[in-house]
Amino acid sequence: MKSLEVIIDEEKEIFVHGRSYYYTLQPLGIGTLYVESLTSYVRRLSLHHNVRIQHLLNDIMKSYQNDKSVVKCHYKYGINLNGNSYTVKCLVEALSQKVCNSQMRFLTLLHLKNKPIHAGMKRTEVWCTECYREMQLNHEELYEPLIWYLIYIEVCPKHNTPLVECCYCSKCKSDKKIKRGLHNIYCVDCNSKLDLVQTKKLDVNDERLKYQQFILKKVEELIVIPQSLYINKLL
Repeated sequence: MKSLEVIIDEEKEIFVHGRSYYYTLQPLGIGTLYVESLTSYVRRLSLHHNVRIQHLLNDIMKSYQNDKSVVKCHYKYGINLNGNSYTVKCLVEALSQKVCNSQMRFLTLLHLKNKPIHAGMKRTEVWCTECYREMQLNHEELYEPLIWYLIYIEVCPKHNTPLVECCYCSKCKSDKKIKRGLHNIYCVDCNSKLDLVQTKKLDVNDERLKYQQFILKKVEELIVIPQSLYINKLL
């Protein structure tokens, strides 16, 4: 992996001003490996406002509606909200102003300089069952860390459990994709509330786990260090 001095882009600070246009919802996990993804933040913001994600994205991007360089935003991964494309940059700038928070860029990989990473992002949503179970037990809002969207991350570093993309629905009698509420998950087909079944941990000697731990050390450098540099500037 190349030097961090090469790959981390020292972008100009995004200055925010005025009153927040949306609810002042704080991004979760700032300063840690488990920083929230922008996809997750937009989803939570839409739930707090009780609006469809598509409608919220369109509203955020109003000021760019005549910019032909901006790909039309939609949630089904026509663009990846967590990458470092020009569209993501515009989305982050617009959203930062509307929630009065200059930390939005850390919910993406915008700080990776001149490194197109679209191919390194998943197109299917995955999650750690144990992370969601913990959030529910602690009465916290469900959110998806940025690392879950990286194509090379297949195991939760906190619980050593494989990331999954389906959950069993007792009403449909099969594994189903999910949709997320603020505190629960639901079957995407029948809208039934789903129970999170405990996932078996990988053995510490499993080669897959050892490889994931190696990858995670590199990923941590890319995600945590830029946040730490920003936080230290505020101290």
